[in-house]
Amino acid sequence: METLCYKQVEGIRILADVYPVDGQALPTVIFIHGGALIWGSRHDIQPAFVEALNLHGYPVVSIDYRLAPATKLPEILQDVEDAIRWVKAGCSGLVAVDPNQIAVMGSSAGGYLALNSGVFQCH
Repeated sequence: METLCYKQVEGIRILADVYPVDGQALPTVIFIHGGALIWGSRHDIQPAFVEALNLHGYPVVSIDYRLAPATKLPEILQDVEDAIRWVKAGCSGLVAVDPNQIAVMGSSAGGYLALNSGVFQCH
């Protein structure tokens, strides 16, 4: 696992934990943590979940996003959209991502954010 900054806003580094696997142009899973949009972090992903996905050849990227109430929903959604763009571009060269095969999933509020990602224009 490697922790990388996928975005910086007003001096705040927003991080992602990347769990790579060897291969080229791989389908990749983005995980978004829950926490009612007010707490939680990328560390909330279950190790067994990451291990199972990696075992089957899927890199995993668990992201942070800015939290409410300091950050409003449109900016939180922008963080998620920016994370997806960053993953599609290969996570700063760490993973050979197939940009046409990205799965976005999450727990609780992360599931809500993942659902919203279906309307993003991440080209």
